[in-house]
Amino acid sequence: MSQTIYLLGVLPLHQDSANEINGLLVNFVRGRDRVIEGQRQLLEAALGGYGILDIKIMDICMKCTWVRRWLIEQRYTDYPMLQALGGRDINVNQIGLDTADIIGKPVIEYIVKCWIRFAGEFYSAGNNIWRARVFENQVIRGEGNDNIEISIFGRRRYNIMREQLKDARLEDLMDEEGETLDLVVINRKFGTNINWAEYFRMRTMLVEIREGFLIAPDSEDAQDLGDYVCTVVGKEDAENTGSSWWDKGQNSTGIIIQWK
Repeated sequence: MSQTIYLLGVLPLHQDSANEINGLLVNFVRGRDRVIEGQRQLLEAALGGYGILDIKIMDICMKCTWVRRWLIEQRYTDYPMLQALGGRDINVNQIGLDTADIIGKPVIEYIVKCWIRFAGEFYSAGNNIWRARVFENQVIRGEGNDNIEISIFGRRRYNIMREQLKDARLEDLMDEEGETLDLVVINRKFGTNINWAEYFRMRTMLVEIREGFLIAPDSEDAQDLGDYVCTVVGKEDAENTGSSWWDKGQNSTGIIIQWK
């Protein structure tokens, strides 16, 4: 098992291999005569399960610890970091396949895909989507799977207003009732000149985001993705290869255990 976990840190895991390893773990816990209900096999004990490790979840966590390490360390000579993140000082909400250098790099591509899946589950937990950056976010997509800013403004118009809008969060664009702020309020708040056609498209997409992630219009318990991932307790945690972050993901908001 220790060799398997080591390999998870550096190699992609195929679905068939993951299912086979999960089967071996279940058989080990079950023994000869014990019957284990299928739906409870991979649930943690606190949720009524048997606490058997889901190797597919472990794989995603191990891959995401690379992103966490790169975000914390920001080493300028770390070429895998530059390939996966698409550059230095990139916002954690904007990591994805569009910015990553993945051509001929299957491991980098797999790490980024694992990160996208994690980020999507993070946004779906509680009210975390409230703190998500809306534009240039490669998890939140618009029509035709384009980034939402392209679907709303088009590339040329968005580039004109990019500096004002790139860091806007969902909570900055909607009120406490979950309704999009008025056009005049948004333009005054961000110093933009959004027109009515763009505003109507944005309002429609913001409602779709709100409804798609099943949130209540309440930001009190919302967490920021960057804060969640990059919180460092101490030097030992920063240099950790991932085990403490695995525990954090398993036991805090229920993000990881929701994955199928």
